[in-house]
Amino acid sequence: MVSTPSPKLRLIVLGAMAAVIVTGGALAFVGLPIWLLVLGTGIALTGVLGQAMSWASATVSTLALLLIAIVVIMRILPLTGADIALTLIGSLAIVGLAAVTLLAARGTSIRQPSRASLLIGAHALPVPVLAGALAVVIALVSAGTRLSWGMNNDAATNTMLARYLWNNGGIDTELNPNASPLMQTLIVASSAPGRGTLDSGELLAHELQRNAQLWIVVVLLASLVGGLLVARAAHAQRTTVRICAAALGASVPLTWYVAGISFQFGFMNGPLVVALLGALWVVWSDALRAPLTSLGVLALLTTALLASWAPLAILPLALGAGVIVVQRTRLWTESTRLQRLWGIACGLQLLAYIGLVTLPDFLATSDGLGLDGGMASMTVMAIVVVCSVLLLVAVIGWVWQGRGHVLHGAVLLAAASTVAIGYLVYQRRTAESLWGYYPAKFAWFVSIMLVLVIVASVVSWTVTTTRRGSSLAMVAAAAVVALGLLAQVPPNGATLDVARAALDLRPGAPAGSVDEAVLDLIAISDPASRDLAVHLGPHDRFVNYWLIHMTAPDERDPIRLFGYVGDPNDLNQVCDAVETWGGGVTLHTRDPQLRDSLSAVCSADFDVSLMP
Repeated sequence: MVSTPSPKLRLIVLGAMAAVIVTGGALAFVGLPIWLLVLGTGIALTGVLGQAMSWASATVSTLALLLIAIVVIMRILPLTGADIALTLIGSLAIVGLAAVTLLAARGTSIRQPSRASLLIGAHALPVPVLAGALAVVIALVSAGTRLSWGMNNDAATNTMLARYLWNNGGIDTELNPNASPLMQTLIVASSAPGRGTLDSGELLAHELQRNAQLWIVVVLLASLVGGLLVARAAHAQRTTVRICAAALGASVPLTWYVAGISFQFGFMNGPLVVALLGALWVVWSDALRAPLTSLGVLALLTTALLASWAPLAILPLALGAGVIVVQRTRLWTESTRLQRLWGIACGLQLLAYIGLVTLPDFLATSDGLGLDGGMASMTVMAIVVVCSVLLLVAVIGWVWQGRGHVLHGAVLLAAASTVAIGYLVYQRRTAESLWGYYPAKFAWFVSIMLVLVIVASVVSWTVTTTRRGSSLAMVAAAAVVALGLLAQVPPNGATLDVARAALDLRPGAPAGSVDEAVLDLIAISDPASRDLAVHLGPHDRFVNYWLIHMTAPDERDPIRLFGYVGDPNDLNQVCDAVETWGGGVTLHTRDPQLRDSLSAVCSADFDVSLMP
């Protein structure tokens, strides 16, 4: 039975959607963050898609479509020369208002979410809402600049790559190749409002603030998806059980294992990828009811994963192959004309993206899959244990409750992960160790998804009992299993320092702290000049790492090596860096003797700026 709202309620809801979109667009146009516009457009687009598919699939499809759209827009922009900020804001507003118009055109035949769907969403919201509120409180209460928690390792690289997009007017792979540009396009979208009115001295502060906002948003998005995934598994239970189960799923992305590793190593795309991977299982769960619709959504998620971290695309492809094999007799015969058009359109966009984007990017950058990088101590045994627990839980569910669909999905995910990790290990065949950055990072991503699936599967066992105590005991058991699996990679001291920095409510920046160094960095940074910190403070390496990343014209520029390993206290190395950069470098210092000391060992062209 289709649930339809009253005319008055329909008018109020559609009016509110339009008001949010218009207000969000106006705020973004004057330079405020873009998130209200994104929220309004996302809700409206979900409403349109929800007229023809489950609300879970509609929500996932909206996420994938918005991500794909921004990547496509950024690839087209260099051909048009259009303004990035106006194009992004205008595109979102047009899509949102068009969606509201389509909903209004349906009149009394409009379909609204069922009570069960609304309850699942409501139960998934508390944890991300509370976490978001905490982030806002911290930002309001903290004095000074509290941004160092979001400036570790790869965060500088992501900001540098986003600047290339700005400089190139969009994604130009001939100038700056980038096989997985999704996070950089989101950084551009986040920083676009208000960026054009800033002078060079204000630019980095603006970027860092918007980067921090974006990071928090994607963490909360991952939390919401985790909550939805598990809440759906407990849909038949009492309210208390559903709330506890959803809170457990929503909490996983907020743990050190997910958010903490992401912050420590600068993996800005980490929480976003987790949200997309969690969405895969939501879609797989819907495949029993609407296989062709789910197959189309899996195609969208494949494209989104290709754009965010390409090796992970094997997972939706494997699940898609599973849908085709298991549901082959129902795919076409039990689908409507609209579902067929949807499936064909989604499949064609995936083929087009692979042919026009992925294959050229892969041929240009595939040798990079054997490189090393900073990564948590994720071991082969950790992913083996997670896969083993998943298969065990799936087998128990199959034997006990006949849940063959869960077992099929678990086998497909474990098999696809094994193939992908094997390929990534093979790419390191000439390295000292076969296990390195890319295999470990793939294992990390997959293990997070599998933990969420394990939690949802154990929680789903509660449908066999009507006793609340027994159901809560199963939720508690799922929490213990999740905690045990996440504890395989324990946090280290550096990560705890990151957490303390993010939650520090004291006024000002303590003397010698990294946040104090961020203030120096912001004061120095100028994209039009070459600058280094020498004898400036205790965190000169950190400052130089960012200064070089914000100025290097290309990823292959040799000056970047000094940003990674150079010692600013070794004047010979400083001289080599100035010469490598081609001279014309300003050295920022608090050492009044630096000019004389460096001139004694270096004849390169440099200037000295004495800071207070």
